[in-house]
Amino acid sequence: MVSFSITELIVEIILVAVSLWLVGRWVVGKNANVVHAIWIAVLGVIIAWVIDRFVPIIGGIISLIVWVYLIKRFFATSWMKALIVGIVALIVYYIIHYLVYLLIPTLP
Repeated sequence: MVSFSITELIVEIILVAVSLWLVGRWVVGKNANVVHAIWIAVLGVIIAWVIDRFVPIIGGIISLIVWVYLIKRFFATSWMKALIVGIVALIVYYIIHYLVYLLIPTLP
């Protein structure tokens, strides 16, 4: 079983929100704001966690669809732009996560 602390959860949500906001601003424009990025991050992390718990085999695919839908809905964009934001934000997230890990090596 995977355990995590509230601090780790908050750090992950912040990193996801920053990634979504940066990429969303670049791809979508002014419809992508910080508050929407935070909501996408919070809802996405919670919903993905629940889906992965109850549907472990195809949970990743369902989670991906949910993430893209949240981006589409909150950033008021097309499915294609939402998919692009999701993919590029994932790459940006891993880069930011790696840089933060270099600065604070105790993070997972």
